[in-house]
Amino acid sequence: WLTRQGIAVLRYDDRGVAKSGGEFKTATSFDFATDAEAALDFLKKRPEIDSMKIGFIGHSEGGIIAPIVASRRPDVAFIVLMAGPGLTGEQILLKQSALVSRAEGETEKSIKANDKLSRDIYVILKKNQDNSKAEQKLRTLISDFDKKNAGDTSYHKMTETEIKSQIQSLTSPWFRCFLTLNPEVYLSKVKCPLLAIAGSLDLQVPPEEDLQAIEKALIFGGNSNYVIEELPGLNHLFQTAITGS
Repeated sequence: WLTRQGIAVLRYDDRGVAKSGGEFKTATSFDFATDAEAALDFLKKRPEIDSMKIGFIGHSEGGIIAPIVASRRPDVAFIVLMAGPGLTGEQILLKQSALVSRAEGETEKSIKANDKLSRDIYVILKKNQDNSKAEQKLRTLISDFDKKNAGDTSYHKMTETEIKSQIQSLTSPWFRCFLTLNPEVYLSKVKCPLLAIAGSLDLQVPPEEDLQAIEKALIFGGNSNYVIEELPGLNHLFQTAITGS
């Protein structure tokens, strides 16, 4: 659609994918921002591109990568955030977990218990930067949680393989970075025009609270050149949906 309007579009594989260099599993959102910046510099050298009108469209995590780059590069002409985060990673993860669990029919008791478990996990990760120490504490926490729910027939106890995989994911550089990443820091420094859109049925990034947080950060930074819209009946992938799950 953009190309039909005369707008050139550059799409590229993530680092470590197909012909893109680098290592994906050790990368964080800040590394992906550096990659996006490299794409900007690449386009600026193309003779068929108007170097004064290059912007970013970022979906989900891309919606924080765009403001990171725009906050430090005045040559970014515009940014579009599609379901981009305005809340911290931790806030999004907690809200996301509750929304998805409710959509899957879990009880409020179970949602509350999982919320507490998640909060305890995040405390451990923030207090223990050493992965081996964090793993030790996480295993104790999971073990205690298993014992607490031993009498619940609907409770699924994780296997050793699942625990290993979960801990590996939680202690990865990307997750540690995302957990404490605060979009407000970067959004408040964005001076270019900004469009933020979200689907009303998005269970991954809660639309109402998230769009409010984005607007608050822009107002705080003195940027009045923005449009923020919640689009009815769309899910996280901007597909027409009924429940969003």
